[in-house]
Amino acid sequence: MSDNVSGSGIKVKSGGYVFPWIASGIALILFFFAQYFSVMLMGVAGLDYSRYNGSFMLLYSCFVILLLAPVAIFLKRFFTDKDSGVMLGRPKISRVLPVLIITLGLLGIVNTYMFFVQLVTKLMESGVVNEELDKYRESVDRYSEVDVMEVPGFDKILYYISAVILVPFAEELLFRGIIMGSFLKRYKPVIAVIISALLFGLGHGISIHIGYAFISGIILGMVYLFFGNMLYTYLIHMIFNLLGGALYLILTDGWFDISANVTVTIMNYIVILEYLTVLPAILVLFLAGFRYKSSKKTAIQETQDKGQGEVSYPEEN
Repeated sequence: MSDNVSGSGIKVKSGGYVFPWIASGIALILFFFAQYFSVMLMGVAGLDYSRYNGSFMLLYSCFVILLLAPVAIFLKRFFTDKDSGVMLGRPKISRVLPVLIITLGLLGIVNTYMFFVQLVTKLMESGVVNEELDKYRESVDRYSEVDVMEVPGFDKILYYISAVILVPFAEELLFRGIIMGSFLKRYKPVIAVIISALLFGLGHGISIHIGYAFISGIILGMVYLFFGNMLYTYLIHMIFNLLGGALYLILTDGWFDISANVTVTIMNYIVILEYLTVLPAILVLFLAGFRYKSSKKTAIQETQDKGQGEVSYPEEN
């Protein structure tokens, strides 16, 4: 791959080791600015953040997408090779089932992580871990600070739309598309995956949340690398947020005439399915990684046979 890419008379040294850090830093600043700006706007409007949390999520996720879109377009414009930058393309039906398996397996892994966190808390009787666990529970509980009856119906709908559709896209655009995509331009893929996953974890703020967000970031990074399309990681993120939290709220918010016992039964069956899918998900990732490495070796060999100086990777199948 060439270190220099140009367009419209502008030449950018995009292959330098510093450029990915600069691009990622700018994107992260815009990401957090969007959140603080949204908080400020709600304060000016006199809206209670805890009561109108859905409105806040909608506001900040839209700001993030709008602010990051020019960065993504820039990377797409100058990162002309197919294995770096914001990788987008038409998703293939044949990839949907593997992606679903990986998603359920990821949820099973996160459930296992949370089980061991709670087990360690009980065995060690650690007040610090207990406090962090309480903080995590409050952060994921929509109604930890306000009663369900005090939240307007329209804000609940905005919360579901934001949590399942908009926030996943904003975060995938940042952490996989821009950050990981930038590092793939110059660094080894394993480094790009780890850095994007670490930043993804740290971006979630609470120690327990950071742990499983980092694990999720590793798996999402592998999918982004092996499948070469951000839409697959976006789909995983959407389903994860739906099954990991939003679905329970939807079933208990009063939209449907479902008893508490039925709700618990539904969620328990989903959790069992998630645990059963962990090993198949690992197998799917292994096969995808093997296919990815094989395609790269084939492309390099074909390039060497042709005597070309630049590797051109095959299109996604």
